Amino acid sequence: DNMLFITFFSYESREINFQVFDILGNLKISKLQLSDKGENEITMDKEKLSSGYYIVRMMEGGSISDVKKFIVY
Repeated sequence: DNMLFITFFSYESREINFQVFDILGNLKISKLQLSDKGENEITMDKEKLSSGYYIVRMMEGGSISDVKKFIVY
């Protein structure tokens, strides 16, 4: 499956910037999403990513709110 599903919790409705970086720190995907208060899910297409280790950084209001990692085979 070429889709990446990320669940996250937000304490309020606000815009969140999701950034996917490769292991070398190169930005590969950037996506803005408006979150609702409570549990949320974002979907990203990982088709353009080659095999490797990636880091997802979630930014809220200019601050890092969470970091997640995943591997593409």
